[in-house]
Amino acid sequence: MRLPGAVYADRITKGKQIKFRGLNHRVGAGDGEIWDMLNLTGDHYPVLAVREKRRKYKTLAEPGGLSGWDGLCWVDGTDFLYKGEVKGQVTAGRKRFGCMGPNIVILPDKCYYNVETDTFGSMEASWTGDKLTFTNGLLYDEVASANAIYAEGVNWSDWFREGDAVTITGCTKHPENNKTPIIREIKEDILYFYEDAFTLENGEEYMETGELSLKRTVPDLKFICQNENRLWGCDDTTIYASKWNDILNWNVYDGLDSDSWALTPGTPGHFTGCISYKGYAIFFKEDWICKVYGSVPSEFAALGTASLGLAEGSDRSLAVAGEVMFYLSRNGIMAYTGGIPQSIGEAFGTERFRSAVAGSDGLKYYVSMEDESGDCWLYVYDTRTGMWHKEDRTRATHFAYYDGAVYCLNDKGEIWILG
Repeated sequence: MRLPGAVYADRITKGKQIKFRGLNHRVGAGDGEIWDMLNLTGDHYPVLAVREKRRKYKTLAEPGGLSGWDGLCWVDGTDFLYKGEVKGQVTAGRKRFGCMGPNIVILPDKCYYNVETDTFGSMEASWTGDKLTFTNGLLYDEVASANAIYAEGVNWSDWFREGDAVTITGCTKHPENNKTPIIREIKEDILYFYEDAFTLENGEEYMETGELSLKRTVPDLKFICQNENRLWGCDDTTIYASKWNDILNWNVYDGLDSDSWALTPGTPGHFTGCISYKGYAIFFKEDWICKVYGSVPSEFAALGTASLGLAEGSDRSLAVAGEVMFYLSRNGIMAYTGGIPQSIGEAFGTERFRSAVAGSDGLKYYVSMEDESGDCWLYVYDTRTGMWHKEDRTRATHFAYYDGAVYCLNDKGEIWILG
């Protein structure tokens, strides 16, 4: 015969806890919730468990960044490495990465690596010289007027491609020829543009001399993302979209569906980050979220809402897990599905965080955040259970997902495999 537990004189009774519900750093933490923890996980919920052991993948001497695409890539000092092999040189310092098609883009260097052709180069191109001849030429094997630039001994294909928009500067005889036309054809030392692109002298060729240049330029982007065969980005005030399927051209305005695009919204504040989510390019300010609608430049429209946006300095906290986008706002971690963002940071109580960096394995949201005392902690939110767990003091600078695992680069230059 089983008897109930005896009640002590001070009314304390014995109980058994069989279900654990993750972190709850509030005074009113409920039964089964843990006020503070270290290195715990909800992988075996409702059983309390210790997280899986991590594996160190590599240690970088001068860590600059980490990204995952068709392969793991990182920056160590001035070396850009893809799958462990040096592919090019960049400046030292922390990097941001973006990917479109076979191309990995590295900012702020404005460099790219093409994994299919195994080529590394600059997104920008620049030619300078002291002589340029503006003349009549051809356009698709037909005679055309005022559409050609000639430079003796120059192989233009070493600098530019057909379809590039190039900015011409330095013209003094006819300053109106300082413009940004689009190259239609390249024939060795002659560039052909659209007809009547330039001003000639009485319809005849003439030569400009002095400090002349032709440049293909890229905006000084702070944040980038890939969406619908375009690379999108922003500086403090303006949203940009590259030419369709072309990461190198941001100034092509040809009246076509493949054109580049730019917009400066009239809202106060500056942009704090961007991400591609559910087929839209989404841009954030601290108090504003902007979604770009449309599939071609003539239809693009940036519609924004006044909401808790992305906190300054936490652009790397943007990540998608369980089909939900998460990020750090000034008021804590938010969950966004396309409408009004909702807070999921109640488990942290009155704690406030900054400088968040996050990653995802598709179901879990890993975020490294600095608390008010300056300590950094790695937290994990499991979208399957809706619970938070606290792991350790990892101060992450970059996360990457590759080949079924989450990789974390910390401030010591160590790359760890988290799961």
